[in-house]
Amino acid sequence: MTLAIDGGCFVGHELDTGFRYSVEQLLADMDRLGVGRALVGAYRAIYQDIREGNRDIARIAAAHPDRVIPLGLLHPAFYGESPDQLLAWMHEELGFRAVGLVSRPQYYPVNWDTPAVRAIGEAAERCGLVLQAGIVDEGELAAVGRAWGNLNTPVHVRWLGGHRYKVMASEIAAAAQYPNLRFDVGNAASTGAVATLAARIGAHRLFVASNAPHQIADCAHAVLRDSCVSPADARDIGGATIAADLRLNPAERAESGDDSWDDLRTRSKVDIHWHPDSWNLGEAALSEIDQRAAFDRYGYERVIVSSIRALNDDIVEGNALASTWARIDSRVFALIVVNPLEPERSIDMIRRYADDPRFVGVKTIQDVFGVGLDDNAYRPLLEAASENGLPVVAHLPGMDRAAERYPQLQFVATHGNWGRTHRHRALSNIAFDFSTGHALRHETQLARFGDAVGWTRVLYGSDGQLVSPAWTLAKLHASAIAGEALEAVLRTNAYRVFPRLKQPRDSTS
Repeated sequence: MTLAIDGGCFVGHELDTGFRYSVEQLLADMDRLGVGRALVGAYRAIYQDIREGNRDIARIAAAHPDRVIPLGLLHPAFYGESPDQLLAWMHEELGFRAVGLVSRPQYYPVNWDTPAVRAIGEAAERCGLVLQAGIVDEGELAAVGRAWGNLNTPVHVRWLGGHRYKVMASEIAAAAQYPNLRFDVGNAASTGAVATLAARIGAHRLFVASNAPHQIADCAHAVLRDSCVSPADARDIGGATIAADLRLNPAERAESGDDSWDDLRTRSKVDIHWHPDSWNLGEAALSEIDQRAAFDRYGYERVIVSSIRALNDDIVEGNALASTWARIDSRVFALIVVNPLEPERSIDMIRRYADDPRFVGVKTIQDVFGVGLDDNAYRPLLEAASENGLPVVAHLPGMDRAAERYPQLQFVATHGNWGRTHRHRALSNIAFDFSTGHALRHETQLARFGDAVGWTRVLYGSDGQLVSPAWTLAKLHASAIAGEALEAVLRTNAYRVFPRLKQPRDSTS
């Protein structure tokens, strides 16, 4: 399933990160990913000169009329001329069909509840232009609705941040209140999220924007491929929604792209980061059938689970649930969840499950409790883990100091990447999984991260079922690592870091 129209990306110099993305790089990525056409805006219009930046993108579109659809980018502090004059010029002289404001990346902050933003929307309506609103949270979504939700022109809402699962309830509510809103699903990272939005909002109101290069383009494409929606809905989401709004030829097709994605998806792998139960968000793929189908679809030979019930509520019941999952499916192994506020029960959990060969480590989310892993409350738990030869899987806060205190103990930092791990990389007893709910390129930098810490310390973990395996695999796909490094990330590192994790050929289960 490929993308006929990418609903939004940028070219030029991104001031926030120093990253430069040329037209040639854009077209090469479109070819690699099988994108037919893309709406493209110029960073220069945001950071340096509205008129010259938008002229730049008009020239690029004229040079590549079958690939680039020009997107006019504005900023709300500009007062050199009225919105009517500026948008009439963009529409009549430059031939733009869509214009937008984005809150990230940004130079002049976008406050959607201002007269200037409202005036831009009304001017776009008078010119017959489609609007785009690039936002990062549901507060901005509410403000976009107040500013532009009653206009007689489509408004494309592009999500430029992450953690989409936290805003879906507001998104569904906004769709019901403002029929002119369309929604970018390019970072709808949760398993089943796109299908849920298609059912609740309608596929004819959904589209995919990669938001490259600010975000990793591969992730948006993986979301569409993984969506499991009907062919008709896939056509709408993959380009027909935008084609209808922009009055483009609806028969435009995507290119074929390469087949490396399917090779990566089906390749045998170990997922060290999976939750079999609910975060209380209404997740769409919680059933045993759905989760085991995901194991099959993504080539899982092993998956390590930890219970959310244990992390958030009851470590006894939650760890029992993890034990049940380990019996349900021979591919499943588990982590013993501990709680620093319940030290005696936690020690009891370690004693109870330390001799169970299906439990391969200890898990905690220390920042939930407002403490670091180096807090004294964790001392008896870390010592018990060490005595039993159990690696400790946790979030980043305090792990660097804990790893220094217990050099003989193996730690695994979840949600690790280039931007988050400056204090942790030098500690050889810390390994990392790179799952995150966002796809921000500058923070992720997976190839750079792996080269810095060594690929033997990077493990694949998806944070499923909340986050689709496709989302995290797409970051690996974008990194273009191959050979022994890829095999290490997907498989062999897990068996070394978790010695109890039996390889299939050694398993008697």
